[in-house]
Amino acid sequence: MSLIQNSQPKQRLTRPILKSLNTPVFIVGAPRSGTTWTQRLLLSFPGACGGPESWFFVAFAPALKTYEECDARVRRDGLSNYWSRKAFIEELRQLWYKTMLSHVKASPSALLVEKTPPHALCIDEIRKILPDSRFIHVIRDSRASVASMLAANRTEWGKDWAPDNARRAALQWSRYVLSAKKSFGTLPKNRCLELHYEDMLEDPISAVQRMSKLCGSDLGPEAVRRIVRAQDFAKQKESRGTPFLRTGELNGKSLREPEGFFRSGTPDSWRTDLSKEDQTLIWNLTGDIMRTVGYNKRGRLGRRPRY
Repeated sequence: MSLIQNSQPKQRLTRPILKSLNTPVFIVGAPRSGTTWTQRLLLSFPGACGGPESWFFVAFAPALKTYEECDARVRRDGLSNYWSRKAFIEELRQLWYKTMLSHVKASPSALLVEKTPPHALCIDEIRKILPDSRFIHVIRDSRASVASMLAANRTEWGKDWAPDNARRAALQWSRYVLSAKKSFGTLPKNRCLELHYEDMLEDPISAVQRMSKLCGSDLGPEAVRRIVRAQDFAKQKESRGTPFLRTGELNGKSLREPEGFFRSGTPDSWRTDLSKEDQTLIWNLTGDIMRTVGYNKRGRLGRRPRY
């Protein structure tokens, strides 16, 4: 008997639950760009659900990419010998359902929110598996992101992933931002949203209203203000963040963000956090991209730096 015959039957899902699973909102961006704050704002929406970073497509998008690699090989070795592309995509879709079902079942017809910054590199593969997905790309001044990454590298929770020098961090910022921008160029306008961290700090109410429009949520002015107040940076820093629902190996654990996760929350601290040499290096590496996403050497265009 084959493994396929021995596999468990697919779970029957109601139409509202399927809709939630098929139309998630993915929050992407370079590390330390404000994606976690954006996630917590969205999870404050009525009926919204989601958990910590899943890294789901970081794990499985490379497997899907092997189909293109197989097409280019003379011997055609690879997964194409075992799975049709269509069947493999469906299997990954079912695995996504199983992964996220525990969150969605608690709130049928919910808005499913997923935040994993490296998913910025996987948007095209996500769309192949979940074509009705929506995306929010959070962009922050490269120098601020780099300064925060370097600070994370000096902590226990960040040293295993954060770059240890400005060059590596700047190149990582560039890779994430360029990849997301390229994919956004092919997305329908009603399925993607770019937010700038500096603008969110300046006017969080407008940012929440724009997210509400993308998600199709009918939030009134008071509901928007309530969400902004609940996720105020100072409150989140003091409480070390609204905890996420965790399942799987960490089922039932209510973990707060580690010490140092919340820093100053200001957009211009890179001016004192970085040496002049690193500021120049980062601008030389990222300046062309920075200009295309709305920054100049002074910072976010249209905003007066506070220093």
